[in-house]
Amino acid sequence: ICALAALAAGCHAYKCSSDVRLGVVTAQARKGIALDDSTLRHCASQIPLSWPNAGEPMTSIRLFKVWDEAWGAAGRVDAFNELVVYVLQVKARVLIGTPVTCNETSDDLIWSWTKELLVRLGPEHTMGLAIGNELELLQFKAPGVVPEGCLNNMWDRGYLWRKFQQYVREFDASGFGSTLVTCVFSGMAFAGEPFYEAPSLGRVASFLKNASAAYGSRLAYSWNFYPYFDDNLRP
Repeated sequence: ICALAALAAGCHAYKCSSDVRLGVVTAQARKGIALDDSTLRHCASQIPLSWPNAGEPMTSIRLFKVWDEAWGAAGRVDAFNELVVYVLQVKARVLIGTPVTCNETSDDLIWSWTKELLVRLGPEHTMGLAIGNELELLQFKAPGVVPEGCLNNMWDRGYLWRKFQQYVREFDASGFGSTLVTCVFSGMAFAGEPFYEAPSLGRVASFLKNASAAYGSRLAYSWNFYPYFDDNLRP
Protein backbone atom coordinates (compact mmCIF):
# COMPACT_ATOMS: atom_id res chain seq x y z
CA ILE A 1 0.00 0.00 0.00
CA CYS A 2 1.28 3.42 -0.92
CA ALA A 3 1.36 5.64 2.15
CA LEU A 4 1.90 9.38 2.12
CA ALA A 5 5.59 8.96 2.75
CA ALA A 6 5.84 6.86 -0.37
CA LEU A 7 5.14 9.80 -2.64
CA ALA A 8 8.76 10.88 -2.59
CA ALA A 9 9.83 7.26 -2.93
CA GLY A 10 8.09 6.83 -6.25
CA CYS A 11 4.54 5.64 -5.57
CA HIS A 12 2.81 5.97 -8.94
CA ALA A 13 -0.76 5.90 -10.13
CA TYR A 14 -1.86 3.29 -12.65
CA LYS A 15 -0.59 3.70 -16.21
CA CYS A 16 -0.77 1.24 -19.09
CA SER A 17 0.83 1.30 -22.53
CA SER A 18 -0.68 0.67 -25.95
CA ASP A 19 0.19 1.19 -29.60
CA VAL A 20 -3.33 2.55 -30.22
CA ARG A 21 -3.52 6.34 -30.13
CA LEU A 22 -6.85 8.14 -30.26
CA GLY A 23 -5.39 11.61 -30.53
CA VAL A 24 -5.72 14.68 -28.33
CA VAL A 25 -8.49 14.76 -25.71
CA THR A 26 -10.75 17.70 -26.52
CA ALA A 27 -11.23 20.12 -23.61
CA GLN A 28 -9.25 17.80 -21.35
CA ALA A 29 -9.29 20.24 -18.42
CA ARG A 30 -13.10 20.15 -18.39
CA LYS A 31 -13.39 16.36 -18.26
CA GLY A 32 -12.81 13.75 -15.61
CA ILE A 33 -13.84 10.38 -14.25
CA ALA A 34 -16.37 9.25 -11.63
CA LEU A 35 -14.47 7.02 -9.24
CA ASP A 36 -16.28 3.73 -8.64
CA ASP A 37 -16.71 2.35 -5.14
CA SER A 38 -14.55 -0.74 -5.74
CA THR A 39 -11.54 1.32 -6.82
CA LEU A 40 -11.93 3.72 -3.91
CA ARG A 41 -12.30 0.92 -1.39
CA HIS A 42 -9.69 -1.54 -2.62
CA CYS A 43 -7.12 0.21 -4.82
CA ALA A 44 -7.29 4.00 -4.72
CA SER A 45 -3.60 4.10 -5.68
CA GLN A 46 -4.50 2.57 -9.05
CA ILE A 47 -6.64 5.37 -10.48
CA PRO A 48 -5.53 5.95 -14.10
CA LEU A 49 -2.80 8.51 -14.48
CA SER A 50 -3.86 9.48 -18.01
CA TRP A 51 -6.75 9.09 -20.42
CA PRO A 52 -6.64 5.63 -22.04
CA ASN A 53 -5.04 5.63 -25.50
CA ALA A 54 -4.56 9.39 -25.39
CA GLY A 55 -1.82 10.20 -22.92
CA GLU A 56 -3.47 13.38 -21.64
CA PRO A 57 -3.34 13.68 -17.84
CA MET A 58 -6.35 12.66 -15.75
CA THR A 59 -6.82 15.61 -13.42
CA SER A 60 -10.51 15.70 -12.45
CA ILE A 61 -12.25 13.14 -10.24
CA ARG A 62 -15.75 12.77 -8.87
CA LEU A 63 -16.32 10.87 -5.61
CA PHE A 64 -19.96 9.92 -5.01
CA LYS A 65 -19.07 9.39 -1.35
CA VAL A 66 -15.82 9.07 0.56
CA TRP A 67 -16.72 5.81 2.32
CA ASP A 68 -19.64 3.53 3.16
CA GLU A 69 -20.64 2.18 6.56
CA ALA A 70 -21.17 -1.25 5.02
CA TRP A 71 -17.47 -1.45 4.17
CA GLY A 72 -16.44 -1.34 7.83
CA ALA A 73 -13.71 0.79 9.37
CA ALA A 74 -10.78 -1.28 8.13
CA GLY A 75 -9.18 0.20 5.06
CA ARG A 76 -10.68 3.69 5.19
CA VAL A 77 -7.51 5.45 6.36
CA ASP A 78 -5.38 3.56 3.83
CA ALA A 79 -7.82 4.45 1.04
CA PHE A 80 -7.69 8.11 2.03
CA ASN A 81 -3.88 7.98 2.09
CA GLU A 82 -3.73 6.46 -1.39
CA LEU A 83 -6.24 8.93 -2.80
CA VAL A 84 -4.39 11.92 -1.37
CA VAL A 85 -1.10 10.65 -2.80
CA TYR A 86 -2.71 10.32 -6.23
CA VAL A 87 -4.32 13.77 -6.12
CA LEU A 88 -1.07 15.45 -5.12
CA GLN A 89 0.93 13.48 -7.67
CA VAL A 90 -1.20 14.46 -10.68
CA LYS A 91 -2.36 17.82 -9.25
CA ALA A 92 -5.97 16.69 -9.53
CA ARG A 93 -9.12 18.40 -8.32
CA VAL A 94 -11.94 16.42 -6.74
CA LEU A 95 -15.71 16.89 -6.70
CA ILE A 96 -16.54 15.30 -3.36
CA GLY A 97 -20.02 13.94 -2.71
CA THR A 98 -21.69 13.33 0.62
CA PRO A 99 -25.07 11.58 0.82
CA VAL A 100 -28.42 12.80 2.08
CA THR A 101 -30.65 9.81 2.82
CA CYS A 102 -33.49 8.70 5.07
CA ASN A 103 -31.02 8.10 7.92
CA GLU A 104 -29.64 11.25 9.53
CA THR A 105 -27.26 9.34 11.79
CA SER A 106 -25.67 7.68 8.77
CA ASP A 107 -25.59 10.95 6.83
CA ASP A 108 -23.75 12.72 9.63
CA LEU A 109 -21.26 9.88 10.08
CA ILE A 110 -20.31 9.91 6.40
CA TRP A 111 -20.18 13.71 6.50
CA SER A 112 -17.64 13.49 9.35
CA TRP A 113 -15.46 11.26 7.15
CA THR A 114 -15.97 13.66 4.25
CA LYS A 115 -14.67 16.58 6.34
CA GLU A 116 -11.68 14.45 7.30
CA LEU A 117 -10.73 13.96 3.65
CA LEU A 118 -11.53 17.56 2.71
CA VAL A 119 -9.09 18.91 5.28
CA ARG A 120 -6.37 16.70 3.84
CA LEU A 121 -7.04 17.75 0.25
CA GLY A 122 -7.48 21.47 0.93
CA PRO A 123 -9.38 23.98 -1.22
CA GLU A 124 -6.75 23.89 -3.96
CA HIS A 125 -7.58 20.25 -4.73
CA THR A 126 -11.34 20.46 -4.13
CA MET A 127 -13.47 21.28 -7.15
CA GLY A 128 -16.67 21.42 -5.13
CA LEU A 129 -18.91 19.75 -2.59
CA ALA A 130 -21.94 17.78 -3.82
CA ILE A 131 -24.54 17.32 -1.07
CA GLY A 132 -27.06 14.67 -2.12
CA ASN A 133 -27.39 12.81 -5.41
CA GLU A 134 -30.49 12.22 -7.58
CA LEU A 135 -32.87 12.66 -4.65
CA GLU A 136 -35.85 13.23 -6.95
CA LEU A 137 -35.48 9.52 -7.83
CA LEU A 138 -35.77 8.47 -4.18
CA GLN A 139 -39.52 7.97 -4.71
CA PHE A 140 -38.78 4.96 -6.92
CA LYS A 141 -36.62 3.13 -4.38
CA ALA A 142 -37.75 0.06 -2.44
CA PRO A 143 -39.47 0.50 0.95
CA GLY A 144 -36.39 -0.92 2.64
CA VAL A 145 -34.42 2.05 1.35
CA VAL A 146 -37.17 4.63 1.71
CA PRO A 147 -39.26 3.93 4.83
CA GLU A 148 -42.64 5.52 5.39
CA GLY A 149 -42.41 9.24 6.01
CA CYS A 150 -38.95 9.65 4.48
CA LEU A 151 -40.07 11.44 1.32
CA ASN A 152 -42.31 13.80 3.24
CA ASN A 153 -39.47 14.57 5.62
CA MET A 154 -36.98 15.02 2.78
CA TRP A 155 -39.06 17.48 0.75
CA ASP A 156 -42.04 18.90 2.63
CA ARG A 157 -40.47 19.06 6.08
CA GLY A 158 -37.22 20.43 4.63
CA TYR A 159 -34.66 17.79 5.62
CA LEU A 160 -32.61 18.20 2.43
CA TRP A 161 -32.51 21.98 2.72
CA ARG A 162 -31.62 21.80 6.42
CA LYS A 163 -28.75 19.36 5.88
CA PHE A 164 -27.52 21.28 2.85
CA GLN A 165 -27.22 24.47 4.89
CA GLN A 166 -25.64 22.67 7.85
CA TYR A 167 -23.00 20.95 5.74
CA VAL A 168 -22.17 24.13 3.82
CA ARG A 169 -21.73 26.03 7.10
CA GLU A 170 -19.31 23.37 8.36
CA PHE A 171 -17.59 23.25 4.96
CA ASP A 172 -17.03 27.00 5.13
CA ALA A 173 -15.75 26.79 8.70
CA SER A 174 -13.07 24.37 7.47
CA GLY A 175 -11.69 26.99 5.06
CA PHE A 176 -13.73 26.27 1.92
CA GLY A 177 -15.82 29.44 1.91
CA SER A 178 -15.18 30.18 -1.78
CA THR A 179 -15.48 26.61 -3.08
CA LEU A 180 -18.51 25.66 -5.18
CA VAL A 181 -21.41 23.74 -3.64
CA THR A 182 -24.09 21.72 -5.41
CA CYS A 183 -26.82 19.10 -5.14
CA VAL A 184 -26.75 16.72 -8.09
CA PHE A 185 -30.02 15.85 -9.83
CA SER A 186 -30.91 13.58 -12.74
CA GLY A 187 -32.58 14.44 -16.04
CA MET A 188 -35.95 13.97 -14.31
CA ALA A 189 -35.36 17.32 -12.61
CA PHE A 190 -36.23 18.96 -15.95
CA ALA A 191 -39.75 17.46 -15.91
CA GLY A 192 -41.33 20.73 -14.82
CA GLU A 193 -41.41 24.49 -15.37
CA PRO A 194 -38.59 25.19 -14.92
CA PHE A 195 -37.85 22.15 -12.74
CA TYR A 196 -39.65 19.17 -11.24
CA GLU A 197 -41.93 20.08 -8.34
CA ALA A 198 -44.17 17.48 -6.69
CA PRO A 199 -45.19 17.56 -2.99
CA SER A 200 -43.58 14.76 -0.97
CA LEU A 201 -41.94 13.36 -4.11
CA GLY A 202 -39.38 15.90 -5.27
CA ARG A 203 -39.37 19.66 -4.79
CA VAL A 204 -36.40 20.35 -7.05
CA ALA A 205 -37.64 23.78 -8.15
CA SER A 206 -38.13 24.94 -4.56
CA PHE A 207 -34.74 23.63 -3.48
CA LEU A 208 -32.88 25.32 -6.34
CA LYS A 209 -34.76 28.58 -5.76
CA ASN A 210 -33.75 28.58 -2.09
CA ALA A 211 -30.16 27.51 -2.76
CA SER A 212 -29.70 30.07 -5.54
CA ALA A 213 -30.97 32.86 -3.28
CA ALA A 214 -28.72 31.77 -0.42
CA TYR A 215 -25.49 31.02 -2.31
CA GLY A 216 -25.73 32.96 -5.57
CA SER A 217 -23.05 32.20 -8.13
CA ARG A 218 -21.34 29.85 -5.69
CA LEU A 219 -24.12 27.32 -6.33
CA ALA A 220 -23.35 25.00 -9.24
CA TYR A 221 -26.26 23.43 -11.11
CA SER A 222 -25.39 19.76 -11.58
CA TRP A 223 -27.11 16.99 -13.55
CA ASN A 224 -26.41 13.33 -14.19
CA PHE A 225 -27.15 12.33 -17.77
CA TYR A 226 -26.82 8.79 -19.13
CA PRO A 227 -26.53 8.93 -22.93
CA TYR A 228 -25.99 5.15 -23.18
CA PHE A 229 -29.70 4.73 -22.27
CA ASP A 230 -30.76 6.86 -25.25
CA ASP A 231 -31.84 4.70 -28.21
CA ASN A 232 -31.50 7.73 -30.50
CA LEU A 233 -27.72 7.67 -30.04
CA ARG A 234 -27.26 4.10 -31.17
CA PRO A 235 -25.79 3.47 -34.64
